Amino acid sequence: MLLDRSLGDVDADVVGLDNASAIDLAIEHLVEQGYRHMLFVSEPPQGASSRQLRLDRFHQRLAQMPELTGDATCLPMQRDAAELRQRLGSFLAGEAQAPRAILCANGNVTLQVALALNALHARLGETGLLGIDELDWCALAGPGITTLAQPTEAIGRATVESLMQRLEPMGRQAPPRRTEYAARLIARGSTQR
Repeated sequence: MLLDRSLGDVDADVVGLDNASAIDLAIEHLVEQGYRHMLFVSEPPQGASSRQLRLDRFHQRLAQMPELTGDATCLPMQRDAAELRQRLGSFLAGEAQAPRAILCANGNVTLQVALALNALHARLGETGLLGIDELDWCALAGPGITTLAQPTEAIGRATVESLMQRLEPMGRQAPPRRTEYAARLIARGSTQR
């Protein structure tokens, strides 16, 4: 049983977020709000299949949407805030005139990006900010940070149900199952232009 992660050579049930649909929902929301230049920020994807899936889907969607430009950066978030500030500063000062938005791969990244944007005196909304994971502080920061909430209770229940089914004799013989849940958009001021 794997929770929100896959291991390439391990046959196991997987329960988690539908990462492709989450990235699609995020990009669609940002486009609807008028953002045309996007930066995807993540921790390094090695060792976390959900990070890699989100990064891959971001690149796929940008390739499908010629009206958008974008890039991705993968940095360890706990080490060097200066490197993140430098990367965000370059993104904000870039030549493209299109409205800019930052899509954060998870709650930890959202916090670090919000802190870096604050240090750079960037105005949320003028610069869009959307994070995957709904954390309590997101409603309190600036005009509120738009998030994609994961249905953690449903994911937890499905995980326990899957484990219980695997304890039954017939459950041990069943092929691995993948159960994915959709994210829910919580729009706030950080993506209102």
